[in-house]
Amino acid sequence: MIKNNFRCSLSTPVYTNLQVLDQAKSITIVIHEADDGFWKFFSKEDKMNSDEKVVLVSLEEILMIDPSIGEIAHLPEGCIAMRRNQADTWKITSNKPQSRSGKPSDHDSKP
Repeated sequence: MIKNNFRCSLSTPVYTNLQVLDQAKSITIVIHEADDGFWKFFSKEDKMNSDEKVVLVSLEEILMIDPSIGEIAHLPEGCIAMRRNQADTWKITSNKPQSRSGKPSDHDSKP
């Protein structure tokens, strides 16, 4: 049985690519998009190869590949979690656009 710590169902579609699916590369980058709430799961090698096709899979499939992804199920929208390898600790940063003051912009916020 797969443990789901996410606030969405296991059937939720998420993005990844063939580096993770077919080549069993470790998931080292997780993005929770601010604008649409989509989840993206990549390996560090993916960032180097921009020609790689992105594919939709279920959250369940990602958790089957790497159950440790559940550690960052709380990742807020607009943030990125990164680690060097599967044994490393996640580092979380904001992916929101920066304002001129260097602070995250609230332009996506609704009044």
